[in-house]
Amino acid sequence: RQWLDDFGRVERVVFLRTPAGELVNKGYVRFATHQEAMGLVAAFPQVADDEGNVKGSWSLSERLEQGEEGQLRADVLGTLLARLPVLQEHLQSEVRLVSGDGPIHFQCAGHHRLGSDEALCVRLSAFLKSVLENPRLEQVMEQPGPAAGAVAQAQSGGHVQHKAVAEAPS
Repeated sequence: RQWLDDFGRVERVVFLRTPAGELVNKGYVRFATHQEAMGLVAAFPQVADDEGNVKGSWSLSERLEQGEEGQLRADVLGTLLARLPVLQEHLQSEVRLVSGDGPIHFQCAGHHRLGSDEALCVRLSAFLKSVLENPRLEQVMEQPGPAAGAVAQAQSGGHVQHKAVAEAPS
């Protein structure tokens, strides 16, 4: 964490973990100012063939929280919330979308029908990806019957009761 101080005042660092609690070599850093965060992203850009161990990018959570005014130009969080009942029915479990101080994540209460936390993460990741590909709720609602089935079939990755972060392409 100390080397991050070279970019500015670090307010918070969150390291991502698997459902089993193992570190996945990814994390979130919140700097005091946007300029400080820009310094890290500029110093360690995401380059496909780069073998470096540090890559900076903007948080998907922050882009989701910007709503229609942000880069995604859609209320993706609202669409995720509206589609949760279909996901809950498919998983046969209560699923919550949790945001606040840190990355947005899913929480799944109790047992689910997929059998493992890893399978749940895959399902939640696909669910998130499907919403990112079609973030406008009215477009989904206007489609005939199969759209609801497609959402139910969507697979998604996320936090399980203990937390499992959903990763999706940025």
